[in-house]
Amino acid sequence: AFSMCFGQDGIGRIRFGDNGSSDQEETPFNLDPTYNISITDIQVGSSIKTGFSALFDSGTSFTYLADPIYTRLAKSFDIQVPDKRDSRLPFEYCYNASSNVNSNIPDVSLLMQGGSRFPIYDPIISFSTQGHIVYCLAVVKGEGMNIIGQNFMTGLRI
Repeated sequence: AFSMCFGQDGIGRIRFGDNGSSDQEETPFNLDPTYNISITDIQVGSSIKTGFSALFDSGTSFTYLADPIYTRLAKSFDIQVPDKRDSRLPFEYCYNASSNVNSNIPDVSLLMQGGSRFPIYDPIISFSTQGHIVYCLAVVKGEGMNIIGQNFMTGLRI
């Protein structure tokens, strides 16, 4: 067994061995066509009932989700964010930050096959542009394949 952990600073570590903690969450691998996992639900504040499979790829910086999953996640996130949208950045869902960005971010988590829940500690990326702070939902609309990237693994032992 092995585990990877990415800290809030983007620096991580990898552990090899069979000594996981007693409260460690887990989900089974699907073997066809590649090693991937099944996600049964996404929670963005409230639940978005959906089921899909995705690769977990620590070498991919951001998370890529194909439609309709991408649109359902992004719209649910957008509805819950009170800040004004900003369309100048490369991500589709970006916002001009009010005083405390983190207080405006809805909780996001993935529910896995088998019932494990994985919280997404940092679903956004922040930028400073023209003296303002802008933050974006750090998810990209993918084509056909769903990839859970390093940004959704931050703070977790994967």
